[in-house]
Amino acid sequence: MVRLRFGPAGKPVSLKNIDLIRIPEKLREMGLDAMEYEAVRGVKINEEKAKLFGEEARRNDILLSLHAPYFINLASAKEKTIENSIKRLNASIQAANWMGAYVVVFHPGYYTDASSYDEAL
Repeated sequence: MVRLRFGPAGKPVSLKNIDLIRIPEKLREMGLDAMEYEAVRGVKINEEKAKLFGEEARRNDILLSLHAPYFINLASAKEKTIENSIKRLNASIQAANWMGAYVVVFHPGYYTDASSYDEAL
């Protein structure tokens, strides 16, 4: 049977001033067993901290996911926007790998520059 897990997107407001490395233990104490690391405004975690965070998550049976930056648009008409989007997505994947996250969530962008939904895809 599939095990459902529950947890917050980002640090709970009540844990705002707690260091990220201590969050998995606090989530476990709250009866939660998952967390989405929010990199929605940019990937701002280094390798060392991501690995420590991942180790603590595994030690506390917290399943991690990572949400990539919101400013990704792979359907843009601007090559530079696409290039930067790919860089942001790659940085997200790297950080997720460091922390052992099982998935990277991202929004591929909006298609206002495309003439149709199919063209954007």
